Amino acid sequence: MKQQSSLDDAARRLTNGHYVEQTMPGIDTSDVSEYLRRHKEQLKPEQSMKKNPK
Repeated sequence: MKQQSSLDDAARRLTNGHYVEQTMPGIDTSDVSEYLRRHKEQLKPEQSMKKNPK
């Protein structure tokens, strides 16, 4: 278990605490990033409406 823990620590340092999914070389993941960005933007107005109901 000690070795796994040190691997996890090294991975956290390498990725700066961000979740990173390893993919095969040559796979375009830009569509995933665009989807996540759009999804995040769609949630913003919803959250502000909950805070300030009319």
